[in-house]
Amino acid sequence: MAASALATAASAVAGPTLPDTQVLDPGQVDARGTLGFSYFGAGQGTTMDILPTLRAGLPGPFDVAITVPYRHDLEEDEYALRSSFRTDFSFRIHDDGRRRAVLRGYTTFDPSDSGERVGSGSHNYGVSADFRGEDWLVPGAFYLRGALERHDHRQDPGSGDLDYRLANRLTAEAGVGLDTDIDAEPYLGIRGTQGLGSTTRDQQSLSFRPGIRFRITGNSELQFLAQFDTVQRNAEPERAIFATWTYRHRPPDRDLDSLRERIAANETAIERLDRRVGDIERRLLTRPEVPEPEATGGVVVLNHSGIPELTALVVDTLETLELSVAEAREEDDVARRDRTKILYRPGHAERAREIARALPGNQLIEQREDLPDQAEIAVLVGFDLE
Repeated sequence: MAASALATAASAVAGPTLPDTQVLDPGQVDARGTLGFSYFGAGQGTTMDILPTLRAGLPGPFDVAITVPYRHDLEEDEYALRSSFRTDFSFRIHDDGRRRAVLRGYTTFDPSDSGERVGSGSHNYGVSADFRGEDWLVPGAFYLRGALERHDHRQDPGSGDLDYRLANRLTAEAGVGLDTDIDAEPYLGIRGTQGLGSTTRDQQSLSFRPGIRFRITGNSELQFLAQFDTVQRNAEPERAIFATWTYRHRPPDRDLDSLRERIAANETAIERLDRRVGDIERRLLTRPEVPEPEATGGVVVLNHSGIPELTALVVDTLETLELSVAEAREEDDVARRDRTKILYRPGHAERAREIARALPGNQLIEQREDLPDQAEIAVLVGFDLE
């Protein structure tokens, strides 16, 4: 799943969502809605934030997001847009499948003034650097983020009012997202915050941030994120919780040359399969007295993605490695797999790693004694290869 660290509703650059370091390609769009509640304690009360966001890919390694941030201060019973809108930019620094790095920045337009009592100031902005590594330190994803931002901050309880002011702060977060056998990714992060400047340098926090992401369909997901501040030095809310729904629009590849290449790859795979069937028939006719062994050996490709075209593409990739593909088929009666997995018998680990390197993205590799069709290696295709 790239690196990010998270923040609360009081922070714009590190939004209240689980880590996501993917930079969208041109034509790809994400629509997201977030509802969050933040409890500041010490008489400052609770706020409710609603954050509708639209994110789109740009030419090159860039994407842009526009958010309309609405806040209801339940303590003051005041509500308004915190700004006309906020724009976030992302730039992909590195992406080799297993490691990803992204540089992000945000700025707000026409922010609310102090009279509306939900935000103040005229120049909210921030920058962050995100990193994600898969199967590196944990069986899943490891996340890091560092951020510097200038944001709307709630006044100290002793100041006599509950207005907001601008404050500078430095944040850092580390977290892990764990792989599971179901369509869910648990997350646990630790976030530290340090105020900058003479008026905010005593503001600090150390927060635990548990969350979970549920994949609803291939294009939508639901996630929950909570925060518990153990230091509580007026840098962040004492407690917060957020729920986010995301829909991802991924248009099909309409490039004619790419379509022709896929057709040619399918035709080549069919020709190779026909030759293998002919070889089997000749062996059966010339040596009927020799029984075929129970095990097929070689490699089997089982498509669990629900995308038929991926079968031929994976077979073609394996045959470029001079591997014997004994069987390739779609299995529609199994649960859809979101991530490709490569199973291998003892003694075939190196070949399994070679397959993982040849396929795009990052696949799980696992040793097993019993494989489908008694194969040496089995490739369970997920829709991450699309």
